[in-house]
Amino acid sequence: MALNSGGDDFLTKSVNANALFTSLANQLQITWTYEAVNDREPHAEELSTPVVVPPRQVLESLLKPAQEADIQALRTLLAELTKAEPTYRPFFKPILQLSRQFQIEEIETLLQKYLTEDLHRG
Repeated sequence: MALNSGGDDFLTKSVNANALFTSLANQLQITWTYEAVNDREPHAEELSTPVVVPPRQVLESLLKPAQEADIQALRTLLAELTKAEPTYRPFFKPILQLSRQFQIEEIETLLQKYLTEDLHRG
């Protein structure tokens, strides 16, 4: 139906990111350039750094842009929070990595998990 109505391509829900990027590349006649993934072993200090979970208010502030799929706002907030409170850097790191991969649902799930755990603790 979409193709009959003038569409050039069609993706079903839930959209697979690889299929979306492939379709975009085909329609726009572009070639994607990928950033190299750093598979290095973490330094000893990275392994020994404890993960400190931020307070509920911080988790909720991160959840809002995640629920709105506002990656830029989320990244900006992560940068501000990391600068203000470096102790949370190990906690924010996987969220930042997921944001770079546009894995917004995974970010939301992770934050919801910590918020739920906070309810059970408090």
